[in-house]
Amino acid sequence: MVETLNSLIEKIKNEGIEEAEATANRIEDEARERARRIVEEASVKADAMIAEAKKTIEELRKNDELALAQAGRNLLIALRQQINAMLLKVVKKEISASLSDDMLSDIMRKLILEQSAHPETDYIVVMTQEELNSLDAFFTKLQEEIKKGITLRHFRRFDRGFVISYDGGKSFFSFTDDALGEALMTYLKPRMAAIFREINDSTQAAV
Repeated sequence: MVETLNSLIEKIKNEGIEEAEATANRIEDEARERARRIVEEASVKADAMIAEAKKTIEELRKNDELALAQAGRNLLIALRQQINAMLLKVVKKEISASLSDDMLSDIMRKLILEQSAHPETDYIVVMTQEELNSLDAFFTKLQEEIKKGITLRHFRRFDRGFVISYDGGKSFFSFTDDALGEALMTYLKPRMAAIFREINDSTQAAV
């Protein structure tokens, strides 16, 4: 009887230990599986966050580069405008200084004599009042030479030079400091543009 009771107690003890061990193992396995899933989820989220951060950084870098490039282009445009304006001012000043009364009278005489053989020619010359006064004797002599009148008009929109018409004002040809300056700038601008292209290429290469 005692042996039977002892055997029963030992059996219960062993079964309890085995069951406890099984439970412990199950809990441990579940904990490991849960930990593995947590690590995997955290890893996926971390990868997504890193990818998004890299994308944001790349966009910011590109935006900074674009902003820097645009700022460089804006600066070059402003610089080109300033230089062109300054160059035009210098060119006009030099042209005005070179258009002496003798030069103006020589140019007008050649232009008018070239058309004097055409009877339908109707001359109009537009100049500043100061230049008309200065060249009064020249126009008197020229009209006697071509045996035809020349309509003289004054205009203050330019500083030096003249505008001439052969058809009574239907069309005009300008030889003013403004027109000659613009014509010379047309020749100079391609050269200036080439210089600015070199500067722009250097700026883009540096960005």
